Amino acid sequence: MPASWPKHKRWLKLAKGFRGRAKNCYRIARPRVMKALQHAYKGRKLKKRQARSLWIQRINAGVRSIDHGASYSWFINGMRRGDMELNRKVLSELAITEPFSFRSVYEVAADVSPLAEAKGRSLLVDMDAEFAPGEKERAKRASRHFDPEKEERDKFFEALKAEGIEVIRS
Repeated sequence: MPASWPKHKRWLKLAKGFRGRAKNCYRIARPRVMKALQHAYKGRKLKKRQARSLWIQRINAGVRSIDHGASYSWFINGMRRGDMELNRKVLSELAITEPFSFRSVYEVAADVSPLAEAKGRSLLVDMDAEFAPGEKERAKRASRHFDPEKEERDKFFEALKAEGIEVIRS
């Protein structure tokens, strides 16, 4: 808008697309435009807030898909203690598009989180020990989901197997 335009032309140009006389009459258009600009200002702030909320929901869903006992706050605490500086937007994208990469970030956060013991995740896995392929992951999974009844069943079936009895488990 050139500076030489009359004042009312500027307001009417901003009111373009409004309904009724609000797009034609200066006295009606001016307050409507001012209110619209107020809403636009608020909307820009709300947009950022809603985007952050969506990122947090996606991260929480990603964390819970890996480990049902874990939570968003526990994960973020582990990331802070592990000195990982990934923002929520990047973590959200990782959780959606790169689940394996997100899992590796989760594993690092789980290893340093002090809440691992309090949440029932005893980290019994010795990182220096030699593991066969897949054993490290299996040991971590087993330490996170400890089920005493399942352990009793496993001992029972191991005893049967040691006696030479073939058992088919379903």
